[in-house]
Amino acid sequence: MNKIIIVIFLTLCAPSFLIAQQNYTDSIVSGGINRTFRIYIPKSCDSGKPCPLVLNFHGNTQTSISFEEKNKYRQIADTAGFILITPDGLIDPRFPKSGQGWNVFSCCATQNDVLFVSNLMDHSIKQFNIDTTRIYASGFSLGGFFVYDLACNLSNRIAAFASVSGSMELERMQTYNPSKAVPIVEFHGTNDRLVYYDGGEREGVKFLGVDTLLNFWIKANQCSSEFVTSNLEDKDPIDGSTVQHITFQNCKSNSTVELYKIVDGGHRWPGTEAPNSNKDILAEQEIWNFFHKYKLK
Repeated sequence: MNKIIIVIFLTLCAPSFLIAQQNYTDSIVSGGINRTFRIYIPKSCDSGKPCPLVLNFHGNTQTSISFEEKNKYRQIADTAGFILITPDGLIDPRFPKSGQGWNVFSCCATQNDVLFVSNLMDHSIKQFNIDTTRIYASGFSLGGFFVYDLACNLSNRIAAFASVSGSMELERMQTYNPSKAVPIVEFHGTNDRLVYYDGGEREGVKFLGVDTLLNFWIKANQCSSEFVTSNLEDKDPIDGSTVQHITFQNCKSNSTVELYKIVDGGHRWPGTEAPNSNKDILAEQEIWNFFHKYKLK
């Protein structure tokens, strides 16, 4: 009888990271604002070994739930063994029709999203058994813009960064001064009609083209001018696009700058079921293949 009581007591008092697979919405207060996020903890994350953490940031008009449902990150987490957190952006009252977003343009929004991510990491480290040397950030569209904000402001805490259909605002880029070399990978369609591959302006915001974006990080990471290009297998000839993988090597601190150039691809997360979406690769799988090579030192 005593043994049964002891087992029940230990189960009830066990820390949250001992509990099996979970998927739920949680919140914290950051900068005086209640901020919500989705969290997925796979069964493969047990108490015996700290798990990596992947933060994945949605695009404009999306939410954490809708973005989580559209990609296959949870399936990747099941096999790779990392915790996935999908945060919610905020609605700017000046531009409510744009939906939830991130403070990445000089013209707009006042919330401190970088502070939110820092607070979110603090909260997660206290709650779960996280490997603090293996925290990563990825994002789509506006979330991809935000990833570059994080790369310039939280590279002391986040080990590698992946942007899908993102870029950097020209005005904001001029204030960026990365404190260290960081691994960067960008996925971008050459026929992207929202965040143009060659850069441009939308609603008064000027943003970098992909080549200029890469050059910024090549310079910041002190990479050599040498690069390797691989034409990936055209697994789905009817999707209307192909993929080139370009890698800039010999960068400082063993970092790399990489591009998955989706030739004739649109403003899509590769691998999703949507018109003009490339089906030759699954972005979240390629992102994890990139992430798992890096850790903070």
